[in-house]
Amino acid sequence: MAEKIYKEKDHHPFENQIFNHYRETAKKINEAIVLLTEHNYTVIDHQGKWITKENIN
Repeated sequence: MAEKIYKEKDHHPFENQIFNHYRETAKKINEAIVLLTEHNYTVIDHQGKWITKENIN
């Protein structure tokens, strides 16, 4: 039997691709926020918080 039977703790290959895509997208968004605040723009996140040069982490 050549098929692999996935158990609860096994990771599916497509899950890693999805999460990797999410991590890469989140990194790009964070880099864009940093770039904008460095140039004195104010960014409002999805929770309504204002991100500026003075309060960026």
